[in-house]
Amino acid sequence: MDSNRIIVEAATGLAESLPFSTVETVATAILTSNSSTLKAEITKRVPHHHQRDLVLAFVDQWRQDACDLDPTVVAIALQTAAL
Repeated sequence: MDSNRIIVEAATGLAESLPFSTVETVATAILTSNSSTLKAEITKRVPHHHQRDLVLAFVDQWRQDACDLDPTVVAIALQTAAL
């Protein structure tokens, strides 16, 4: 499966599981954090542990299965899925 489809499917699943405001928070974290600080930023910005675990799993999937995608593409896919 190609990277774009992986992120679209993962973003859709995540967006269905989170409130819109949390999706926006995560997208902002993706856009404003570098790869070495992203997980720490998510931990700070997403206080609910179950939601945070879902987001961190999304980030892990992105880094493992679609690492060629720019953070902007990932954030936009997540925002679009939430709409």
